[in-house]
Amino acid sequence: MCLVAIAYKKWPGFPIMILANRDEFFDRPASAADFWNENASILGGRDLLSLGTWFGVTKSGRISFITNRRDFREAKLSSPISRGKLVENFLKSDMSPSKYEQSLQPDLLRYEGFNLFVMDPNEALCISNRGQATVSVEPGFHALSNAYWNTPWPKTERILSKFQSLSEEMSTQVSLDEFVSKSFGILNDQTFADESNLPDTGIGMEKEKMLSSIRIKLPNYGTRVSTILTVSDQGVCNFWEKTFQDPFSESGETRHFSFQIIQ
Repeated sequence: MCLVAIAYKKWPGFPIMILANRDEFFDRPASAADFWNENASILGGRDLLSLGTWFGVTKSGRISFITNRRDFREAKLSSPISRGKLVENFLKSDMSPSKYEQSLQPDLLRYEGFNLFVMDPNEALCISNRGQATVSVEPGFHALSNAYWNTPWPKTERILSKFQSLSEEMSTQVSLDEFVSKSFGILNDQTFADESNLPDTGIGMEKEKMLSSIRIKLPNYGTRVSTILTVSDQGVCNFWEKTFQDPFSESGETRHFSFQIIQ
Protein backbone atom coordinates (compact mmCIF):
# COMPACT_ATOMS: atom_id res chain seq x y z
CA MET A 1 0.00 0.00 0.00
CA CYS A 2 1.09 3.56 -0.54
CA LEU A 3 -1.68 5.53 1.12
CA VAL A 4 -3.96 4.50 3.97
CA ALA A 5 -6.47 6.35 6.14
CA ILE A 6 -7.89 4.75 9.28
CA ALA A 7 -10.73 5.64 11.61
CA TYR A 8 -9.93 3.59 14.72
CA LYS A 9 -12.67 3.51 17.38
CA LYS A 10 -13.98 6.87 16.14
CA TRP A 11 -16.94 5.95 13.91
CA PRO A 12 -20.19 5.06 15.74
CA GLY A 13 -20.98 1.41 15.19
CA PHE A 14 -17.75 0.74 13.31
CA PRO A 15 -14.54 0.54 15.36
CA ILE A 16 -12.45 -0.01 12.23
CA MET A 17 -12.82 1.87 8.94
CA ILE A 18 -9.91 1.79 6.46
CA LEU A 19 -9.41 3.38 3.04
CA ALA A 20 -6.30 2.41 1.09
CA ASN A 21 -4.61 2.75 -2.30
CA ARG A 22 -1.90 0.44 -3.57
CA ASP A 23 0.50 2.13 -5.99
CA GLU A 24 2.72 -0.16 -8.05
CA PHE A 25 4.10 -0.82 -11.52
CA PHE A 26 1.36 -2.32 -13.68
CA ASP A 27 3.66 -4.97 -15.15
CA ARG A 28 4.31 -6.51 -11.71
CA PRO A 29 2.06 -9.60 -11.60
CA ALA A 30 -0.56 -9.75 -8.87
CA SER A 31 -3.88 -11.43 -8.20
CA ALA A 32 -7.07 -9.79 -6.98
CA ALA A 33 -8.35 -10.17 -3.44
CA ASP A 34 -9.75 -13.55 -2.47
CA PHE A 35 -9.50 -16.11 0.29
CA TRP A 36 -6.19 -17.92 -0.12
CA ASN A 37 -6.12 -21.52 -1.31
CA GLU A 38 -3.44 -22.57 1.19
CA ASN A 39 -5.04 -20.70 4.10
CA ALA A 40 -8.77 -20.06 3.73
CA SER A 41 -8.79 -17.79 6.78
CA ILE A 42 -6.83 -15.06 4.95
CA LEU A 43 -8.45 -12.57 2.58
CA GLY A 44 -6.23 -10.37 0.43
CA GLY A 45 -4.54 -9.88 -2.92
CA ARG A 46 -1.27 -11.59 -3.77
CA ASP A 47 1.97 -10.30 -5.20
CA LEU A 48 2.77 -13.13 -7.61
CA LEU A 49 6.52 -12.48 -7.52
CA SER A 50 7.03 -12.90 -3.77
CA LEU A 51 3.61 -14.43 -2.90
CA GLY A 52 3.30 -11.87 -0.11
CA THR A 53 0.57 -9.26 0.11
CA TRP A 54 0.15 -5.54 0.70
CA PHE A 55 -3.13 -5.71 2.68
CA GLY A 56 -5.01 -8.56 4.26
CA VAL A 57 -7.50 -9.55 6.94
CA THR A 58 -8.30 -12.88 8.57
CA LYS A 59 -11.53 -14.46 9.75
CA SER A 60 -10.24 -14.08 13.32
CA GLY A 61 -9.93 -10.31 12.95
CA ARG A 62 -6.22 -9.90 12.28
CA ILE A 63 -5.49 -6.98 9.93
CA SER A 64 -2.20 -5.96 8.35
CA PHE A 65 -0.90 -3.71 5.60
CA ILE A 66 2.43 -2.23 4.60
CA THR A 67 3.73 0.89 2.88
CA ASN A 68 7.19 1.45 1.48
CA ARG A 69 9.21 4.23 3.03
CA ARG A 70 10.35 6.43 0.14
CA ASP A 71 13.80 7.99 0.45
CA PHE A 72 15.97 7.67 -2.64
CA ARG A 73 18.95 9.09 -0.75
CA GLU A 74 19.28 5.80 1.13
CA ALA A 75 21.53 3.07 -0.25
CA LYS A 76 19.68 0.09 -1.70
CA LEU A 77 20.13 -3.37 -0.23
CA SER A 78 21.76 -5.98 -2.46
CA SER A 79 19.33 -8.81 -1.68
CA PRO A 80 16.45 -7.61 0.52
CA ILE A 81 13.63 -9.81 1.79
CA SER A 82 10.28 -9.01 0.20
CA ARG A 83 8.31 -6.64 2.41
CA GLY A 84 5.02 -8.30 1.48
CA LYS A 85 6.13 -11.31 3.52
CA LEU A 86 5.84 -9.18 6.66
CA VAL A 87 2.09 -8.88 6.13
CA GLU A 88 1.67 -12.50 5.07
CA ASN A 89 3.60 -13.89 8.05
CA PHE A 90 1.62 -11.82 10.55
CA LEU A 91 -1.70 -12.93 9.08
CA LYS A 92 -0.61 -16.57 9.19
CA SER A 93 0.64 -16.38 12.77
CA ASP A 94 -1.19 -16.35 16.08
CA MET A 95 1.26 -13.94 17.73
CA SER A 96 0.04 -10.70 19.23
CA PRO A 97 1.21 -7.55 17.43
CA SER A 98 3.75 -6.92 20.22
CA LYS A 99 5.13 -10.45 20.05
CA TYR A 100 5.32 -10.25 16.28
CA GLU A 101 7.18 -6.94 16.47
CA GLN A 102 9.70 -8.53 18.84
CA SER A 103 10.19 -11.49 16.49
CA LEU A 104 11.12 -9.11 13.63
CA GLN A 105 13.91 -7.30 15.46
CA PRO A 106 16.87 -9.48 14.35
CA ASP A 107 16.03 -9.06 10.64
CA LEU A 108 14.59 -5.55 10.39
CA LEU A 109 17.49 -4.17 8.37
CA ARG A 110 17.26 -6.99 5.82
CA TYR A 111 14.21 -5.23 4.36
CA GLU A 112 14.07 -1.99 2.42
CA GLY A 113 12.34 0.81 4.33
CA PHE A 114 8.80 0.02 5.43
CA ASN A 115 5.91 0.92 7.70
CA LEU A 116 3.99 -2.16 8.83
CA PHE A 117 0.56 -2.00 10.45
CA VAL A 118 -0.39 -5.08 12.50
CA MET A 119 -3.61 -5.47 14.43
CA ASP A 120 -5.58 -8.10 16.29
CA PRO A 121 -8.77 -7.62 18.34
CA ASN A 122 -6.71 -6.44 21.33
CA GLU A 123 -3.87 -4.29 19.98
CA ALA A 124 -2.72 -2.26 16.97
CA LEU A 125 0.86 -1.23 16.16
CA CYS A 126 2.75 0.52 13.38
CA ILE A 127 6.29 -0.82 13.00
CA SER A 128 9.00 0.95 11.00
CA ASN A 129 12.54 -0.23 10.30
CA ARG A 130 13.93 3.22 9.49
CA GLY A 131 14.22 5.75 12.29
CA GLN A 132 10.83 5.68 14.02
CA ALA A 133 10.07 3.66 17.13
CA THR A 134 7.07 1.35 17.05
CA VAL A 135 3.84 3.31 17.51
CA SER A 136 0.92 2.03 19.55
CA VAL A 137 -2.16 3.06 17.58
CA GLU A 138 -4.61 5.05 19.68
CA PRO A 139 -8.28 5.78 18.90
CA GLY A 140 -8.56 8.51 16.28
CA PHE A 141 -8.16 9.30 12.60
CA HIS A 142 -4.74 8.34 11.23
CA ALA A 143 -2.99 8.34 7.85
CA LEU A 144 0.07 6.62 6.48
CA SER A 145 1.88 7.08 3.19
CA ASN A 146 5.57 6.63 2.32
CA ALA A 147 6.86 8.47 5.38
CA TYR A 148 6.32 7.76 9.07
CA TRP A 149 2.99 7.16 10.80
CA ASN A 150 0.85 10.33 10.76
CA THR A 151 3.49 12.35 8.87
CA PRO A 152 1.64 15.40 7.48
CA TRP A 153 2.34 15.03 3.78
CA PRO A 154 -0.15 16.87 1.51
CA LYS A 155 -1.81 13.61 0.41
CA THR A 156 -2.18 12.31 3.98
CA GLU A 157 -3.62 15.62 5.11
CA ARG A 158 -6.02 15.65 2.16
CA ILE A 159 -7.32 12.12 2.65
CA LEU A 160 -7.68 12.68 6.40
CA SER A 161 -9.66 15.86 5.84
CA LYS A 162 -11.97 14.16 3.37
CA PHE A 163 -12.35 11.07 5.59
CA GLN A 164 -13.19 13.13 8.67
CA SER A 165 -15.67 15.23 6.69
CA LEU A 166 -17.34 12.04 5.50
CA SER A 167 -17.57 10.78 9.09
CA GLU A 168 -19.26 14.03 10.16
CA GLU A 169 -21.63 13.87 7.20
CA MET A 170 -22.62 10.30 8.05
CA SER A 171 -22.37 10.59 11.84
CA THR A 172 -25.95 9.72 12.62
CA GLN A 173 -26.36 6.70 10.34
CA VAL A 174 -24.01 4.68 8.16
CA SER A 175 -25.39 3.34 4.91
CA LEU A 176 -22.63 1.05 3.71
CA ASP A 177 -23.56 1.51 0.05
CA GLU A 178 -23.32 5.28 0.39
CA PHE A 179 -20.14 5.04 2.44
CA VAL A 180 -18.48 2.81 -0.15
CA SER A 181 -19.45 5.02 -3.07
CA LYS A 182 -18.15 8.16 -1.38
CA SER A 183 -15.02 6.42 -0.12
CA PHE A 184 -14.08 5.21 -3.59
CA GLY A 185 -14.60 8.80 -4.68
CA ILE A 186 -12.08 9.95 -2.07
CA LEU A 187 -9.60 7.29 -3.19
CA ASN A 188 -9.99 8.48 -6.80
CA ASP A 189 -9.00 12.08 -5.98
CA GLN A 190 -6.30 13.08 -8.51
CA THR A 191 -5.58 16.60 -7.22
CA PHE A 192 -1.87 17.47 -7.13
CA ALA A 193 -0.40 19.21 -4.09
CA ASP A 194 0.99 22.71 -4.25
CA GLU A 195 4.74 22.57 -4.91
CA SER A 196 5.47 24.63 -1.79
CA ASN A 197 4.09 21.82 0.39
CA LEU A 198 5.81 18.84 -1.23
CA PRO A 199 8.18 16.59 0.72
CA ASP A 200 11.72 15.96 -0.49
CA THR A 201 12.44 12.24 -0.86
CA GLY A 202 15.29 12.56 -3.31
CA ILE A 203 13.34 12.16 -6.57
CA GLY A 204 13.06 15.81 -7.60
CA MET A 205 10.11 18.18 -7.34
CA GLU A 206 8.53 17.22 -10.67
CA LYS A 207 8.18 13.58 -9.62
CA GLU A 208 7.18 14.55 -6.08
CA LYS A 209 4.27 16.50 -7.57
CA MET A 210 3.19 13.59 -9.80
CA LEU A 211 3.13 11.34 -6.72
CA SER A 212 1.35 13.87 -4.50
CA SER A 213 -2.26 13.01 -5.40
CA ILE A 214 -4.37 10.46 -3.54
CA ARG A 215 -4.74 8.45 -6.75
CA ILE A 216 -1.64 8.30 -8.94
CA LYS A 217 -1.79 7.96 -12.74
CA LEU A 218 1.52 7.67 -14.60
CA PRO A 219 2.57 5.58 -17.63
CA ASN A 220 2.86 1.97 -16.37
CA TYR A 221 2.75 3.10 -12.72
CA GLY A 222 0.03 4.27 -10.42
CA THR A 223 -2.86 3.23 -8.23
CA ARG A 224 -3.62 -0.36 -9.15
CA VAL A 225 -5.97 -1.21 -6.29
CA SER A 226 -8.31 0.79 -4.04
CA THR A 227 -9.52 -1.01 -0.92
CA ILE A 228 -12.14 -0.29 1.72
CA LEU A 229 -12.42 -2.33 4.92
CA THR A 230 -15.00 -1.94 7.68
CA VAL A 231 -15.56 -3.86 10.90
CA SER A 232 -18.81 -3.32 12.79
CA ASP A 233 -19.51 -3.50 16.52
CA GLN A 234 -21.07 -6.90 15.82
CA GLY A 235 -17.81 -8.15 14.32
CA VAL A 236 -18.98 -8.19 10.71
CA CYS A 237 -16.12 -7.46 8.33
CA ASN A 238 -16.78 -6.01 4.87
CA PHE A 239 -13.98 -5.77 2.33
CA TRP A 240 -14.24 -4.05 -1.06
CA GLU A 241 -11.45 -4.02 -3.64
CA LYS A 242 -11.48 -2.08 -6.91
CA THR A 243 -8.76 -3.15 -9.37
CA PHE A 244 -7.63 -0.96 -12.28
CA GLN A 245 -6.23 -2.67 -15.38
CA ASP A 246 -4.14 0.31 -16.48
CA PRO A 247 -3.05 3.61 -14.92
CA PHE A 248 -5.63 5.74 -16.70
CA SER A 249 -8.76 3.63 -16.21
CA GLU A 250 -11.73 5.42 -14.68
CA SER A 251 -13.54 2.17 -13.90
CA GLY A 252 -12.34 -1.09 -12.43
CA GLU A 253 -13.50 -4.52 -11.33
CA THR A 254 -14.92 -4.36 -7.82
CA ARG A 255 -15.01 -7.35 -5.49
CA HIS A 256 -16.92 -7.48 -2.21
CA PHE A 257 -16.52 -9.94 0.65
CA SER A 258 -18.45 -10.05 3.92
CA PHE A 259 -17.95 -12.37 6.88
CA GLN A 260 -18.41 -12.68 10.61
CA ILE A 261 -15.18 -12.44 12.60
CA ILE A 262 -14.78 -15.49 14.83
CA GLN A 263 -12.33 -15.26 17.72
